[in-house]
Amino acid sequence: MPAFSFGRDAIFTPEPKVALHIGGFPDFYALLDIERSAGRTELEGAITSRAADLLAASFSRGGRSEFLRLLRRHITDFRPVLLDKTMRLAYDEQLRLHEAGDARALEFARWKSEFEAQSRLSRGLKTASLGLGARFRAAFWDSEYF
Repeated sequence: MPAFSFGRDAIFTPEPKVALHIGGFPDFYALLDIERSAGRTELEGAITSRAADLLAASFSRGGRSEFLRLLRRHITDFRPVLLDKTMRLAYDEQLRLHEAGDARALEFARWKSEFEAQSRLSRGLKTASLGLGARFRAAFWDSEYF
């Protein structure tokens, strides 16, 4: 057993037996190794743990597995997708479509951009009926500075 691993060497073992992506659509639940019914605190803990795993892999002998490649690619997508209720429901629906092999299933990048555009549009329509002060608050809320 390595002296400084503290259990992090598990990320260098062979890839898990579960499907990490289904038809090109990443399965975040498999990547985080949690149940689909996991609560917010369990999700936050799993995301933090996987970020630590990725950091350990970058400082260590490095892993070239598909698991680490997918984790590196989607580490910034976990929080916005899984912690937002409406986005998580839409993600789960897309994941079910991919599992069923439905032709309506979209690639992840396309699904995410369409969902964000749709939510921006609906948020814009809601704020259009507000007063000027509420519009400014809504505009600043969406900005990258807050």
